[in-house]
Parts: sequence; structure tokens; C-alpha cells
Amino acid sequence: MLSSGSLRGELSFALPQGAAQGLAQFFLGEAQDATADFKPDYREAIEELMRQVAGHAATAMKPRWGEVQLRVETGPPPTWSPGASGWLNSIPGAPSRLCMEWKLSVA
Repeated sequence: MLSSGSLRGELSFALPQGAAQGLAQFFLGEAQDATADFKPDYREAIEELMRQVAGHAATAMKPRWGEVQLRVETGPPPTWSPGASGWLNSIPGAPSRLCMEWKLSVA
């Protein structure tokens, strides 16, 4: 995700394929099936979900940082060294397990 406007930099998210598939199936209203093939529709669903999250995040940041544009791009892992990183995990007992790595650029 690229940020411009009053905040500039890059934020990278990485989802294991199994987590991405489960999240995409949930987003598309499909039954959870870990044995299903990973379809192009799943990638598109994850991209759309991330665009929606970026839109909500930009709106939430506006009162503090002003106009922020967040752009979602898919691609290979970043080549830059992160200034901060961590994991986002679902709570124990959640209906679906989510585990997502994030890395924030130094910029």
C-alpha cells in the first residue's frame, strides 16, 4: 500500500495463501474450504477488500493528518528494510483464522 498526501511511505502486507483463501471465501460469501484451488477470483476479492480497508483508513486518518491517499498494489515482497513490522492475528476462537504480516517503510 502506498501513501501520499500529508503522509508518505509504503506499507506492505503479506498473507499466507491459506489465510488469503479463507478470507476471500468469507468475503465472497462462499463456504470455507481449505482444499479448494486458489482461484483468480480470490486474488481479486483480497485486492478489493484491501482497497475498502484503505478507504476506511484514509477517512479515519483525515482528522489528524489531513488528506491522505492510500493506493493498493499487489506485487512481490518489498526490497526495502522495514522501519517497523509485526503481525495481525485473529483472536483465539474466531470462526476463521487470520494471520497477516505488515512492514512499514522508514520513509
